[in-house]
Formats: sequence, C-alpha cells, structure tokens
Amino acid sequence: MSKKVLITGATGLLGRQVVKVFERAGWEVVGTGLTRAAPPSVLKLDLGSAVEVLKILEDVKYAHSFVALPTALLTDEDHR
Repeated sequence: MSKKVLITGATGLLGRQVVKVFERAGWEVVGTGLTRAAPPSVLKLDLGSAVEVLKILEDVKYAHSFVALPTALLTDEDHR
C-alpha cells in the first residue's frame, strides 16, 4: 500500500526538513508552498484561499494512506 503525505509549508525551514524525513522513510511526498514552488513535488498554494486548498486536497485524495502535516505557520504579520 502506498503512503502519501501532504506537507504545507514545504518550502520553509521546518517544512523542508519534514519533507526529507518522510522521503527517507519511503513516503510519497506532496509539498505546498506560497513561494519557491517546484511542481510536481512542491505545488504553489495560498492557504488563505479556500478554493486553492480544496483543489489540492481533491488532487491528492486518491492516495491509499494520506496524512496532512501543516508546517506553514501564521506570523504576527499575517494578522495586521
């Protein structure tokens, strides 16, 4: 059975490390990032857009085993 993980914030400091851990463990990794996206392994995603989030979830839901790890974090700047 294939294991797949969706990691938001995969282009950030924490996200890049989380991606490496899952890849080393044999998981199929789909990452998302607002910047530095590099399809097909890292898809551009604005977490503030419900439409974009739903599309990404729809695109990866075919996986037999699926985990979503939110490593993208809001900062104080996001609330201004």
